[in-house]
Amino acid sequence: MLNDFYVAGLNDYRQGRVEFPLSGLAPGMHTLQFKAWDTYNNSAESILSFEVFHSDAPMISRLYNYPNPFSDYTSVVLEHNQAGKNGVLQLQIYSLTGELVYSWKEPLSASGFVTIPLVWTGVSPSGRKLPGGVYLYSVTLTNEQGRVVNKTGRMVVIR
Repeated sequence: MLNDFYVAGLNDYRQGRVEFPLSGLAPGMHTLQFKAWDTYNNSAESILSFEVFHSDAPMISRLYNYPNPFSDYTSVVLEHNQAGKNGVLQLQIYSLTGELVYSWKEPLSASGFVTIPLVWTGVSPSGRKLPGGVYLYSVTLTNEQGRVVNKTGRMVVIR
């Protein structure tokens, strides 16, 4: 029974989430099968597969920005394996010619496995609005032991 781990959605009785700590899992692939019932005894089933890694090395499992394309701002988000650990997060944005047009660095502030969105308004550090086009971005995560992981993405600015 997971009733004690269920968190209802804010102002919506029709949805929620289960927050159940899974510790001590062996490295490798795992599968969870869920079955839930509502108050009218209607049931639904879902299967979730995931992989456990045995390593303290930082890992970025997913990197994306939204909206993409954008005209006013975009938010860069990454999913990682360093929940509750100290580290440094760096975002660098480049033009297609390789020119660094924006750089941002700060301590990793994620209590979970997903970072708070890093918002970029398409403006250079000098305040100049960058022209429309394709830009490449690179996110570097450095953990407290100095181990580094990097992942890149692409974004489109519409002007």
